[in-house]
Amino acid sequence: MSSPATNLLHSCPPPAVKHWKNPQFDCHQIVYFCGGAGKIKSIQKQAICWTYHVEMSLGVEPDFGRLGAETTIVLEEQEILASRSS
Repeated sequence: MSSPATNLLHSCPPPAVKHWKNPQFDCHQIVYFCGGAGKIKSIQKQAICWTYHVEMSLGVEPDFGRLGAETTIVLEEQEILASRSS
């Protein structure tokens, strides 16, 4: 005779398999986000979303010069816009 808990385990549907869609944006594409604009340098698939390494646009060089390369930030797909909204 089987226990009720065993029957419950067998009655559960199999876990859904997540199918990955392709990334919405491409490498070297210019994109916009809250706080600026930049060019996508790399794309990585994370556990639940795509993340993008975006190199921010330089803008005007300050009087004291630059200390290093451009600033690169990591953004999730939902944080990026393909074009500026009007």
